[in-house]
Amino acid sequence: GYKALLTRRRTFYADVHDFPAAAAAEIGAPEPPRAESYWQLAYRPDHAMSEAQALEGARERVHHAIARRLRADVPVAVRLSGG
Repeated sequence: GYKALLTRRRTFYADVHDFPAAAAAEIGAPEPPRAESYWQLAYRPDHAMSEAQALEGARERVHHAIARRLRADVPVAVRLSGG
């Protein structure tokens, strides 16, 4: 998209900057807002894992994440759009 033309933290507008992912800032403090990371990915690859094990693990995690978000006391629906 258009952001490929821009360097990190820049936008088309003067004095409006992109906010980094996984960051938080306190606004209203005496000093200007400063983005601080609130989490960091802990990636520890398991080189002994087979491709089938990796695929099954990914499938289980995605299924669990979706199931957690679909818990409701009313019917749940999804609308998908191609654009």
